[in-house]
Amino acid sequence: MKNLFIFLAGGAVGAVVTAKLVEKYYRQIADEEIADVVEHFKNKEKELKKLEEEKVEDTNKTEKKNTKKNEKKQAAKIINSENYGEASVEEVEEKLINTPIESVTGIEIIDPIEFGEEEGFDSKTWMYWNDNVLTNEFDEIVEPDDIVEFIGDALTHFGDIEQDSVYVRNRANNTDYEILKSEKEFYA
Repeated sequence: MKNLFIFLAGGAVGAVVTAKLVEKYYRQIADEEIADVVEHFKNKEKELKKLEEEKVEDTNKTEKKNTKKNEKKQAAKIINSENYGEASVEEVEEKLINTPIESVTGIEIIDPIEFGEEEGFDSKTWMYWNDNVLTNEFDEIVEPDDIVEFIGDALTHFGDIEQDSVYVRNRANNTDYEILKSEKEFYA
C-alpha cells in the first residue's frame, strides 16, 4: 500500500511539473506572437503617416503653384487696367504665368554651394527660430513686411534642398542670405 501511495504521489508531482513546463512553453510562444503583431501594426502605422505626409506635401505644392498663378493673373490685370503696356491682358497674363517668379522679384533660392560665390554680393546669415521669428545677423527681429522684400517666400522652402537651411540670392540689394532654422525659440 505504501508503494502505491508513493507511485501516486510521484505521478501527481510529475503531472504538475509537466503542466507548468507546458504552460511556460506556450506562454513564451504567445508572447512572441503578440510582439510580432504589435511590431507589424507599428510599421503599418508609420507607413500610413508617411503616406499622409506625402499627400499633404503634394497638396501644399499644388496650392502654392495655384496661388502664384493667381497672383500673376492679378498682376496682369493691374498692368492692363493701369495702361502700363501695349499688350492685351491675355498676352501679359500668358507672359507672367510662364515667367519664373524669381526673374520678376530678383529673389531666388540658390544651392548652398552658390552662397557667397557671386562677385560683388554681400553674405548674411539670418536665424529662423522655432517660434516663427526671423532675426538678422545682429539678432534683431526682421519685420514681416521686410521679410518678403529681403528673402521673398524663402521661409516656405525649408526641406527643398536642406532640412534646416535655405539659401537666397537677392539681386535687388546684391546680397546672399543664409537662413538657418533653429530648434530653439527666440522668446524662450
